[in-house]
Amino acid sequence: RSRGLGDVYKRQIKYCSEVTPVEQIKLFLKLLESYKGDNIFISNAYLNIGEIYSTIGQYNLAANTFIKQLAFIVDKYDIHWTYYAIATEFLDAGAIENSKEYFKKFEAGKDLFTDTQDYKVLSLILQIKFAYIDKQYDVMLALLEEFEPFQSSTQSLHKNNRMALYKAIACVENKKVQCINDFIDNKDTLLQQTNETNLIYYYEFLIKYYISQGQSQFCLLYTSDAADERSSVD
Repeated sequence: RSRGLGDVYKRQIKYCSEVTPVEQIKLFLKLLESYKGDNIFISNAYLNIGEIYSTIGQYNLAANTFIKQLAFIVDKYDIHWTYYAIATEFLDAGAIENSKEYFKKFEAGKDLFTDTQDYKVLSLILQIKFAYIDKQYDVMLALLEEFEPFQSSTQSLHKNNRMALYKAIACVENKKVQCINDFIDNKDTLLQQTNETNLIYYYEFLIKYYISQGQSQFCLLYTSDAADERSSVD
């Protein structure tokens, strides 16, 4: 799906690094009034507003902005991409049922995706997240194994190892000894590969592991780290 307004539209608002996200949103909202009737512009404006909300952690506002965008999208393919974006934002906002609702709408457009691998990867990512939230760790592990062939390319593209951390957690919950040992043997490397956003999953894995081993002293150490990470995220 198209991303951004393009050079012509961006010149309209004189983008510069000093403009804060809130100011950018205000500028786009003013432009919406000026471009009534231009559905392509309005759609792209809502897309940009939604993305800005997402980057500043206002996921619920992002989701609802993308819902507004739907009324101005003509192409069915773009509509289903937007369903996925809405599902993702609602999931990050903690609105799980809303997320699942729009994920089902995204899934209904499977035949529109000529690149079935892209569709499969996106579908698996959200299914894994749902399984994690619902604590369905057996389902989660099965989905992660299905996702395995795409792991390296996805991780490289997005510089995000959350799926590897999800697998570490699922292995502990399912008592997969060899899998657990592989992660423990490489825990220092895993930490180096983990960005701040995902540190909470790294600590969750270690806490669950040390609890299972009865090593409370390590568990308390990582529980403290996890609490610090949660407070920084909040």
